Amino acid sequence: MLKYLAVYFSFLLSLVIIDLIWLLGIAKNLYRDDMGSLMASEPKLMAGLGFYLLYALGASIFVTLPALSKQSWIYAAQYGALFGFFAI
Repeated sequence: MLKYLAVYFSFLLSLVIIDLIWLLGIAKNLYRDDMGSLMASEPKLMAGLGFYLLYALGASIFVTLPALSKQSWIYAAQYGALFGFFAI
């Protein structure tokens, strides 16, 4: 059980850090310029938190844990790409 929690929280932490770098650094002005009035004035933090928790759970269950059990980075890449495709 501890192994599963470690995988989940590791993935969740990585996801949040990468997304914060993207949202606050790289794409901040891009979204504001291109989406303008479509953006909410304040972010919906509970919706974002729910997304991160569920996405990390799905990726851990369907990609990370099976890839670790098979010891295959190719499996992780293939099923990670499929998971991302279907999660769009």
